[in-house]
Amino acid sequence: MKQVKTNYFIVKKILLTLHLIFLLVFSGLGQTITSDVQGHTNGQSLANPCRIVNNSETFWFTLFGGATTNHFYRTAEGSCGGGGLSHIYSRRIAQTTWPIEPASGNEVDLGSMRFDNVFACFVFNFDLSVKDFKNNVSTETQTFSVTGINSIFTSNSNFNDVEKIIISSSNLGNLGINNINWVAVITAVVAPKVSTTATSSITSTPATLVHKKLKDQVHGLHGQVFKIS
Repeated sequence: MKQVKTNYFIVKKILLTLHLIFLLVFSGLGQTITSDVQGHTNGQSLANPCRIVNNSETFWFTLFGGATTNHFYRTAEGSCGGGGLSHIYSRRIAQTTWPIEPASGNEVDLGSMRFDNVFACFVFNFDLSVKDFKNNVSTETQTFSVTGINSIFTSNSNFNDVEKIIISSSNLGNLGINNINWVAVITAVVAPKVSTTATSSITSTPATLVHKKLKDQVHGLHGQVFKIS
């Protein structure tokens, strides 16, 4: 009985390790910050900073460097016949700086971002500078020109493990942003170790454990016998 009990706790450690691995895999899947699922309507005035929650992480968007303004949600713009849009922007109020950061201070890996230039018909581009920040220090700057609708910025590997990004330009007024892809940075987890004595015990003494003892750890066995040898 003592041997079975020892093996039972070893199995629990193994199952816990597998559970942690699954958490790491699924937590590391890419996520997308989007303003489309927030219940906003076209032209709705939002706050500044503007708060968007994605995958249990809260992100703050803050416009500054110009006259006081809010964020606004837009799905259509008439100047260039732009329809089918979905983004947040500062209307026509000029701004120069647009930080985006997790409220938790957690580090993330930045993927791509979608920008919309609804005035492309006037042969007007937004020339952007995108900087990464960690511990208030920037180590990378990428430039990007937004020439039209659905302009996709793709970050390089230096935008991994960042706490904040800052988008800047001489004038960010009317620039739309949406669909920011990111991945949570996972802290390494050390798997529990099984002692040499316990390992030897498992090898030398077969043990049969019924599923009911492991129902909190293993699902789908339906009473089948789970054998360790």
